[in-house]
Amino acid sequence: MSDSGDMQNPEFEASRKRLDVQVGALVKSENVIYRIEQIIDFESVVGTAVETGRSRPLRILELQPVGDNGAAGKHDSHSDLAEIGDSDWKVAETRFAAIQPLIVAFSPGRREVELRAKEVGVDTATLYRWLQKYKGMKTVAALIPQKSGWTQGRGRIPIQAEAVVADVIKKYYLTPQRPTATKTVEEVLRQCQLRGVEPPHPTTIRSRIADVSEKERLRGRGFKEKAKNKFLPVPGHFPNADFPLAVIQIDHTPVDIILVDDTYRKPINRPWISLAMDINSRMITGYYLSFDPPSETSVAMCVAHSILPKDDWLLLHKVDATWPVWGVPKKIYVDNGADFRSDNFQQSCTMYGINLEFRPVKTPPLRGPH
Repeated sequence: MSDSGDMQNPEFEASRKRLDVQVGALVKSENVIYRIEQIIDFESVVGTAVETGRSRPLRILELQPVGDNGAAGKHDSHSDLAEIGDSDWKVAETRFAAIQPLIVAFSPGRREVELRAKEVGVDTATLYRWLQKYKGMKTVAALIPQKSGWTQGRGRIPIQAEAVVADVIKKYYLTPQRPTATKTVEEVLRQCQLRGVEPPHPTTIRSRIADVSEKERLRGRGFKEKAKNKFLPVPGHFPNADFPLAVIQIDHTPVDIILVDDTYRKPINRPWISLAMDINSRMITGYYLSFDPPSETSVAMCVAHSILPKDDWLLLHKVDATWPVWGVPKKIYVDNGADFRSDNFQQSCTMYGINLEFRPVKTPPLRGPH
């Protein structure tokens, strides 16, 4: 029980459970469990009742997550990213990369999990456990190693061994000969022996191999054309922006106005606006206005405004209109500015399952459907 100075009422305590609004996800409305069949717009979906099979439109604001998506074990999914050590975060990212192809499936079969486990070099039961943890919390933080605490810089292999692993991956694994992960591990161990370096554990080597991006893997192993077709967007059309919040694009620009002070009406400056736009609907999902030039803070404020409901904002600014846009996007598409490349922003996107994609250098912004 809280002390007398704590005015919080558990009955009205804000819930931080995440509602997964996507086709195939399970949600609850009026104590009935539905599977989402279609996303109509930012306010409504079509759901099919699991028990009866009947379909009906559902208002997103009235939906609730199924089950308890709260913290699992000792790790809170909303813990400060600064508390997570670099090595622990790297492990979580590696585990997420291993289960990512299975996440999109509603219920992957045993065969799919076994094949993926063999591909990434882990036990099938381990992969099942990672998948269960992630689906329970809907955040990469669930995959942080279960230890007494998160400490910075723990678990790194010696720099000499790291250099050997990187060299073998670049000159041996990423070649048109396409050696297997097992052969690559053997080559790392052989090179370490030749150079008099203490070899890392084979699991560590496999983790480094798993860190190689699909694009880099395809290009290095003789599939340049396939990598080009898969990862080079067609100019004028944004791929996979097939539904609201599939992709939002964020950019900054100085506003074409000069603001003046309240007293003397003297010019102050032109403000900057950070704008987030949904590619599919071409609707503005959020913004941040400031005299400060673009920074990590302006990006974070813009994303927060984009994700949160706008009802309180409309009341605060006395806007008599609706702005039915809120929710976590699947992908955020940005340029190569330093404000977007900060470790904290990238880790925050990874934490909440947002795919952060950078626009290729010297290419124009892509457009959504007309």
